[in-house]
Amino acid sequence: MQRFFGQMPLLKAEFQRWVDQGQTVVLMANSPERRKQIAQTLADFDITATETELTNIKPNVVQIVAANLNYGFEMPLAGLVVITESEMFKQVKRFIIVHKNLPMPND
Repeated sequence: MQRFFGQMPLLKAEFQRWVDQGQTVVLMANSPERRKQIAQTLADFDITATETELTNIKPNVVQIVAANLNYGFEMPLAGLVVITESEMFKQVKRFIIVHKNLPMPND
């Protein structure tokens, strides 16, 4: 699954493309509280998404559920796209390598 790194215009364009293709888009939030926060963030960017439960998924709609999954996936033949919270917002961790000067052994 593609990572969006908080790029809301790109996310909005992908949502629209998937819905136009007849896909059901499910966004996974880590908790009910995060589901509400994500819904508000999406609304701030004029992205329509419905808050719902896993047992009440509607076809051809972008919806947010409170559920945990490590990675999202696409199943084009089944018409399903699942995106996790980390794929929507997580930043890439940058590692800084610190070289330590070790004392040279005495000959």
